[in-house]
Amino acid sequence: MLAVLLCERARITDATATNLETQIRRSLPEALLCEWHDGNVNHPLAAWAALILAGERWGDATAVAGGAGRLRAFARIVGNRRQARHRQAVFSE
Repeated sequence: MLAVLLCERARITDATATNLETQIRRSLPEALLCEWHDGNVNHPLAAWAALILAGERWGDATAVAGGAGRLRAFARIVGNRRQARHRQAVFSE
């Protein structure tokens, strides 16, 4: 929803944009509680980045802190892996 709002704003109506904004704002608290256990690391990274962007856009410091904290934790976990094969395995999960 955030990507549509930010990237395709010129192509959607004002009513649609307002609806998307409302839905995104309502979803932020729930999004903070979501755990991603996906086979693709891009999905959680994108979700955490969206938390940060949406939080910044609407002044939700909790969303910004939550997204940034999860990104830092991910970087710490991946950075602590000493073996190259293990690091690659974490990225490919």
